[in-house]
Amino acid sequence: MRQAARRLMPRDQMRALLEKVRKLSKAERLQLAVRASWTANTRFASNEMSTAGSIENTAVTIDSGFGNRHALVDTNDLSDAALEAAVRQSEHLARIAPPNPELM
Repeated sequence: MRQAARRLMPRDQMRALLEKVRKLSKAERLQLAVRASWTANTRFASNEMSTAGSIENTAVTIDSGFGNRHALVDTNDLSDAALEAAVRQSEHLARIAPPNPELM
């Protein structure tokens, strides 16, 4: 297994995360996505490596819908309180969003 793949959230944890968010939602329609990434960088100066680092990030996109209105909210704070706040924000924004006549 590649080193980067070991650093990302395992599939069963992603499924549990999505299930947790799904249970929080009261929207008529819900679409969820999880994105996990790991990037590394190395900086050279004067023909020598000067710095190196890496960044890990996992984010959830919550798309809530009511009728022909919907809204998306992204968060990379995966705490229970932050996920609930993101779901509520997505639902609130969906309720006040202008209707989308092309949404089926």
